[in-house]
Amino acid sequence: MTVPIQALDQMRPLLGVKFGVMISIAKYY
Repeated sequence: MTVPIQALDQMRPLLGVKFGVMISIAKYY
C-alpha cells in the first residue's frame, strides 16, 4: 500500500503541531 507524498506533506504539519504542543506542555510541568 503506497501513500501519496502529498498526503504525507499534509499530515506532517499536523503531527508537528501535536508534538510541539506536547513538548511545550511538558516544559511547563
